[in-house]
Amino acid sequence: MTREPASGGIEETPLPSGAIARCGTNNLTHVDMTWFALAPDGQSLVSTGHDGTVRCWACPLGYLRWIIPSTGSAIHGGAFYAGGLRLVTAGDDGLARVFNLTHEEPLIERTFRFPHPVTGVAATEHGERYAFGTTCSREARSRVLLVEGDRESILLDVQGMSGSWYLAFSPDSKTLVALNVDGHTREECRVWMWDTEGHVTRAQGRAPSCLYHGALRFLATRALSIRPWPCAPSGGVDRLAIVDPATGAMSASLDAWDVTSDGDGEQWVFGSGVVYNARSGADAPLVRAPCFPGERALFSVSGGARLAALQSAVHNIALYSLETGEQLPGRMPRSSIEALSFSSDGTLLALCAREDSRLFLFDAESGESRGTHESAAPLSTDCRRALGLGTGIELFSPAEGWPAPTGMVLRRFGGTEESRVEMSSALQTFALSPDSRNAAMFDGRELILLEMHSGKRTAFPAPVIGLESEQLLLSNGVVLISGVAGGRGQAFVYWVDTGKSLKLGIPSAMTSAPLVALAADADCITIAGSGWIRLIVQGVCRDIEWSDSSSVTTLALSPDGRRLAVGTLDGRILLSPVDGEGQATWLTQEHPVASLAFSSDGLRLASGSNASALVWDLRALAAGSQAQL
Repeated sequence: MTREPASGGIEETPLPSGAIARCGTNNLTHVDMTWFALAPDGQSLVSTGHDGTVRCWACPLGYLRWIIPSTGSAIHGGAFYAGGLRLVTAGDDGLARVFNLTHEEPLIERTFRFPHPVTGVAATEHGERYAFGTTCSREARSRVLLVEGDRESILLDVQGMSGSWYLAFSPDSKTLVALNVDGHTREECRVWMWDTEGHVTRAQGRAPSCLYHGALRFLATRALSIRPWPCAPSGGVDRLAIVDPATGAMSASLDAWDVTSDGDGEQWVFGSGVVYNARSGADAPLVRAPCFPGERALFSVSGGARLAALQSAVHNIALYSLETGEQLPGRMPRSSIEALSFSSDGTLLALCAREDSRLFLFDAESGESRGTHESAAPLSTDCRRALGLGTGIELFSPAEGWPAPTGMVLRRFGGTEESRVEMSSALQTFALSPDSRNAAMFDGRELILLEMHSGKRTAFPAPVIGLESEQLLLSNGVVLISGVAGGRGQAFVYWVDTGKSLKLGIPSAMTSAPLVALAADADCITIAGSGWIRLIVQGVCRDIEWSDSSSVTTLALSPDGRRLAVGTLDGRILLSPVDGEGQATWLTQEHPVASLAFSSDGLRLASGSNASALVWDLRALAAGSQAQL
């Protein structure tokens, strides 16, 4: 059990052995999160996940107050009732547990047992009735059950449907509504409504849906907000509808992901990266924030505390003030760190987070924030970015259509100056050289080398027709590109001075783009895929045995090309001498490794994950005893 720190400050998970700083925060981070909600008083937020844990976070500081350990099965969601003093959860093991939250530690007050996984749950405010949705994917069978005291009744038993359940009682506890979203099989959504006697008062027929997840709430106006609504107009089936539960008539249709009421009766709408008050409208958003794609985005509001919580990534939650729109407790990345760069002296670390236009600077020794730089250019959801190692330059692609559908934006860490790099066609990938004097760009038809100061461009034909590139690296006159062509993963090397290219050998069974890394002097190249890692040093190949079951997620080579870093999905990092002569070292962090970067002197390594990055002192690691490969 993790308890609230006496100081009231932000409590972080201790740094792993060998790490000297955390840049960002892992507060409000729950791996494979399935549900969260702010407590009615806004003083805490509870989240559940596929890891089987239930976690409570202090608001607005975001530190972990307590955690209920996993029973070995996923928790699909939960519901507060009794003014936030009780919580009922839905377990994949068929258990629905009621927790009493009035004590220092949550206590299990009641357990319901069902033969199939519980995917949805609801409770009336005083706990006199519970509703549970169960799903058996193997039998393609779904049920909705009502429990009142010791009496259990089956309201619905449907064969041939195995989607997720979303359940809600009306504020007067007289109506139960159930939404089933089956995006995996039949791709349909259906809605049922019952009265207190268990009689069906309305059943909306099935309708196509491209969603895997939904949203269902009673608003302060007693209307229902449902996404997706089966009776939405043609072409808008996955929009959010405001519905009269008495008649089933739709009063409004919103291009939004969720809408909810706060304690004061105000309605707050969450859509495409913005939160706005329904009275003000979408043209006056209060919050602009990076967020997880709306199909699964979670949203919660506390009127008393004037807080909004939204899902900013698969594993992350972001808190915002409904007074100012500012992020709380501070401006921190809240999604996966996709790009890292040390300053030339190694004292600063720059982070770029997925779908976030901000550039975050941190002290690489203390982890303290050194400022945030906003971009004037909005970012696209598939934005690609490149950071110049040690030069303080960021190169990134803006949103399509701003102000033209092609091109890049050049920005420096220390200021707000931005300049546009125009291109004739849409870019797939691009890269900066370590000294940021040159950039390489690939648009599927040709590779273009750009001298950043003079603007001179040199074009080379694509190495193969139809190549869809995933990674592009540039260093010392050598370009390394990986992608997919003809349904197979491929990698190529270009020599800029001669214009020649060479296809690199990779396993023929590989259908995805291989991961690649390039040393600053271009003498060492690394390629990796599922179950294999290959080093090419001055033209000589050497394979590293990789029998580990965890997938490789990212690679990095030290500037001198002597050390390889390999990041994995289970949060481990392999440090291995390129020549194979020295001892290999394993580092471990809590979350999957999304990105890696060495400092320019090779003495530090940064590893990015969910909303934060760790800085490792490689000299201290070399002096200590570490596990061998």
